[in-house]
Amino acid sequence: MKCIIVDDDEMSRLTLTKLVGQVNSLSLIKVCSSSLEALNALNEEKVDLVLLDIEMPEMNGLEFIKSIKNPPLIILATSKKKYALESYEYNVVDFIIKPVSLDRFVKSISKAKTIFESSQNIQKDQGIDYVFIKNHSSLVKVNTADILWI
Repeated sequence: MKCIIVDDDEMSRLTLTKLVGQVNSLSLIKVCSSSLEALNALNEEKVDLVLLDIEMPEMNGLEFIKSIKNPPLIILATSKKKYALESYEYNVVDFIIKPVSLDRFVKSISKAKTIFESSQNIQKDQGIDYVFIKNHSSLVKVNTADILWI
C-alpha cells in the first residue's frame, strides 16, 4: 500500500517513518508536515493510506479528512485520547496513541491491509455478487441480492 505520513511534529514523523520502513506491505510516498502539504500530495499521486495526526496548525486532521472528496484509508496517530470517539465518525481504520509501539502499529496496518485488499478484490471482480461491509473492527460479507436499501 502506498502511504503518506502527516504530522507537524518532527519526532513523530521520524518515528512513523521508521515504523513504516519495518512493514513490507507499505511504501512511503511522502512525509508531510501539514495538512495542506498532504492535500497537495494526494492530488499528485494515488495514496492508499494516510497516517494522520489530529492537532496541527492551519487545518487539523479531522478538518483534513472532511476536505477530501474520496479519502484513502486513514489511521489516526495522536497523543490526545480525547479524539478517539469522535474519530470513528470519520470512518477511520484505527486510532493509535503516541508514542506508537511496533506491535500496535503492525496491528493497525493489518486492519488497513485487510480493508484495502477487500476493496481491491471487489474492483477486480466482474460479476460481483457480494460486498464487504465494515462492522466495528471486522468485515462482513453481504450478498448484493440481500441489499434492499443503502
